[in-house]
Amino acid sequence: MDEPGLIVENEEWHKLLIEPIRQALYANIRPDAKRAHQNALVRVPDLGLSDDVQEAIHYVLMWYGFVISIQGQPLDYCRQRFAEVAAKFSHEAESDYGDLQRRRTLTVLRCTGRLYGLDDMSRPELDELISGMPGVDEDEFLWHNIAGWAFAVGEADLLEKAYEVLLTRPSNLLGSAKWQRVNMMLQLVNGKATRKDIKESLKEMVVLPQVLEFRRQIWPVCIEKGLVDAELEAELEAVINRIRTNPPIPKAERRTKKIRN
Repeated sequence: MDEPGLIVENEEWHKLLIEPIRQALYANIRPDAKRAHQNALVRVPDLGLSDDVQEAIHYVLMWYGFVISIQGQPLDYCRQRFAEVAAKFSHEAESDYGDLQRRRTLTVLRCTGRLYGLDDMSRPELDELISGMPGVDEDEFLWHNIAGWAFAVGEADLLEKAYEVLLTRPSNLLGSAKWQRVNMMLQLVNGKATRKDIKESLKEMVVLPQVLEFRRQIWPVCIEKGLVDAELEAELEAVINRIRTNPPIPKAERRTKKIRN
């Protein structure tokens, strides 16, 4: 492993098992994501991985299975699935590495649950989940999800931390877009957001889940702050139509920015 305690994206098994699921989700094609997930479950035992790594992968795949299962489903069903999956994460894993991944993925699950009205995790609960977690300061996937929770509840210090992590350790896919997402959230919470920030965010939109999350979570706050006009409304709809009509292949970019004073 490149970092202690981290499921890293350049591991061969990640490319074989997780990448097909993630690409299907980015393309918003649920049947493909479901097939990729089922294929991953079947292939894990045949990869010759140690027991602790297999246990860790189990939690990763459980998370992706949950995400796939709730797409397009009514709220009551999503709440039921969330409760079922959260219960499976409530017991310690057998290995230290497996338990680290359980805590990491449970944090992501609960952050996501808050955004969809499935969970009401508090700041002390979040702090307890990530306290003492090895590699937490290098985990962009974790902080990408914590940022969404922090924005929803107005925790500016966590958004600043997420900003720093995504700036210095960008994802291997959509790195620039993920950074811009957190930047937009941080500027809104700090009262410094501008129309330029919104335009930059729209330019970075590559896949449908990104822009749909932006419209659901960030756009209403932009409206509340008086930043949205007819021109920006039209730009948002144009981005959605462009991605739906001709979905591009996600590419990662590295960029360097500074927090606005």
